[in-house]
Amino acid sequence: MLEFLPQPPIGKYRRIQLARYLINKGISTYEEMRFDEEGKIIDFGVSKETYDKIVESGLPFMTSGCAGRSMENACNRPFSDCTPYQAYIGEMRNFPFKPSEEDIFIIKKQIKDYSDTPIKVWINKSGDSADVF
Repeated sequence: MLEFLPQPPIGKYRRIQLARYLINKGISTYEEMRFDEEGKIIDFGVSKETYDKIVESGLPFMTSGCAGRSMENACNRPFSDCTPYQAYIGEMRNFPFKPSEEDIFIIKKQIKDYSDTPIKVWINKSGDSADVF
């Protein structure tokens, strides 16, 4: 089934994560979002302030579906949809913890990536996200 299909590019994945979060939280709707001629999300139907606040929170990019007593996202399976290598190069798809400032920096770049490249290196070999490739 899906195991034989390639993963979507990280940019597409991030935009879907954000759209799902906005819809599930009642912050935006499909009808308020805008799409390009290929169906790619180009506007999430929220103000820049709301967009920035939600992306900076990191919540849309965390694992979901496992509510815990002390936190909304209690799942702890970081490699269920990416390999350790993908996490190492900056492509962890679902964070089992709140993404760090460096993670958010990379996530912001990924949201704006509309390429079809399946896997990219987002951090250099020293792990410094300030030098994104």
